[in-house]
Amino acid sequence: MMSSKKSVILIVFDSVSHSNFIRSMPKSLEVLSSLYKSHIFKGMSKIGDNSFPNAVAFLSGKHHQTEFGDVMGYFDEHPLIWKDFEKAGYTTYYAEDYPKFNLFSYLAGGFRRKPVHHYFSNLGRTHVYCRPYWLNVYGSFLHRRSKFLCYGNQAMHNIELNYLSQFLRKNKDSPKFALNWLTELGHDYANTINVADEDFADFLRKHYDDLKESFFFVLSDHGHRFDPIRQTRIGRIEERFPFFSMHIPQCIQRKIPALAGVIQQNTEVLTSFWDFYVTMRDILDLGESDSWDQMISQLMDNSTWTHNYSKRGQSLLRPLSDRNCKEAGVPEEFCMCYPETAVDTNSYLITKLAQELILHLNRLLAEYNECAPLTLSKVRHATKIEDEFIGAEAKYRITVEATPSFAVFEALMRYNKAANTSVVHGNVNRVNSYGNQSICVHEQELRKYCYCTSTTAR
Repeated sequence: MMSSKKSVILIVFDSVSHSNFIRSMPKSLEVLSSLYKSHIFKGMSKIGDNSFPNAVAFLSGKHHQTEFGDVMGYFDEHPLIWKDFEKAGYTTYYAEDYPKFNLFSYLAGGFRRKPVHHYFSNLGRTHVYCRPYWLNVYGSFLHRRSKFLCYGNQAMHNIELNYLSQFLRKNKDSPKFALNWLTELGHDYANTINVADEDFADFLRKHYDDLKESFFFVLSDHGHRFDPIRQTRIGRIEERFPFFSMHIPQCIQRKIPALAGVIQQNTEVLTSFWDFYVTMRDILDLGESDSWDQMISQLMDNSTWTHNYSKRGQSLLRPLSDRNCKEAGVPEEFCMCYPETAVDTNSYLITKLAQELILHLNRLLAEYNECAPLTLSKVRHATKIEDEFIGAEAKYRITVEATPSFAVFEALMRYNKAANTSVVHGNVNRVNSYGNQSICVHEQELRKYCYCTSTTAR
């Protein structure tokens, strides 16, 4: 008899766009497409600048700044989806490499207690004395002597994939929720993800029997944010669209033949991580209530499905209609739905907008004496966005370089011609790397903007 509770397995490759996965992981893509029959989503959009807001969206359905709770302390009491799976009887797993940029301990407290049944990461700032595995690895003499992305003669990504292998085999007869986040591979350079292609393809083939009856997602959080390609138009588009694939259990494909067609249609629609959260809640509830049969009729009439898991998002298991960025929950600054026309970077208006952008950043940094005031160096690029819904205002996307940090910032700006006023809309993106320039501040958002005046901080 088919168990109604289906395992949910996520493997996240940090900073890999849809296009970059296709370029850099051809062997893995072939296995996902041919063996797993995974659905490759062409329009999955990020909803936040970096890993944290995107992860919070699909792990909680909450906005990271206004709804999720304290993001600088501990996360033990936060509404993370693996808690829902654990309550439903699932065995839970969370693994993450690269302690320097761990999802919940970068400029935050992490967890006081082990958050899942199987945890392969860094507990948090109060538990450093425990010397978790990755802290031992990155602090070891062997790692310092090893080649990039290696630990002795082992590839770093294989250490984490081997841990996932053990988890899958040990718990093969129970429903599982697993989140495996591979950060270091793609975090610093866009092309290094390729070194894992053959290993990951082998992993997929090796574990097909372990994963074929699971909802299996291979995805990224966003495209590359700092590689030189990001400062091109193609790089900006890629950064907005992370890779996202979805495999549905074979038994459900047989039980609900129409489901594969629905999901395949959804791969052509603009989607976001809000939808991913709702999808996982949908999977959980369908298994809890054993209502897969009921889903057959709901695919024909989606209005009969009334679950409301979040303010935003729709299940990717249900038919989606064409929609715009607002309907998909994609912030305007990340929306790629409207054509853009290049404008003169030396014009009076663009110079005015650029100066307003620098003023905006300096206002954000004003209470931090350690941060040097920013000065406009030059406008690198500017476009006017042809949005028919904007009304009396005009929208511009501008890219500027600032001193003393030589930071490159990109922002969406609204300009009201009648009032001759301009305003920065949404978050300002830093599109080149900043290393230790901002190590003197401890807020994630401000790390992108600050240039520490102390030379010892850098």
